[in-house]
Amino acid sequence: MKFINNLRNLLSLDRMQQQRQLRLCERMIDEAENCSSFKELLACHQHIFSEGIHIPNLDYQPTGMFRAAAAQLTLEKVYLGNICGLFIKNARYWESSKDYIARDICLRQWQNALIANLTDYSRSLTQKR
Repeated sequence: MKFINNLRNLLSLDRMQQQRQLRLCERMIDEAENCSSFKELLACHQHIFSEGIHIPNLDYQPTGMFRAAAAQLTLEKVYLGNICGLFIKNARYWESSKDYIARDICLRQWQNALIANLTDYSRSLTQKR
C-alpha cells in the first residue's frame, strides 16, 4: 500500500510540473507576441531558456537561425531572412536597416519562430497527460 501511495504522489507531482510548464509557456507566448524590437525578442528568447524550457529548434545551430547557445545569443548571432526575397543577414543588420518593411518581416520571422516552437512544446506537454 505504501508503494501505491508513493506512486500516486509521484504522478501528482508530475502533473503539477506539467501544469507549471504549461502556464509558463502561455506567459512566454504572450511575452513573445508583445515584443516590438529585436532587443526585446532577444531578451524573450533568453528568458525562455532561463525559465528551464529547452527547445532544440531555438538553441544553437551552426548554420541555422541561432548560431550560439541561448545564454550567449546576441543580435550578431541571430540570422534572419531567406524569405520574401531577402538575403540572410544578422538581426543587428535588420535592426538598423532603413527598409522598414524588410525589418518588420525579419522581426516577425523571429517572433513567429518563438511562438510556433513554444506552442509546439506546449502541445507536447498536453499529449503526455
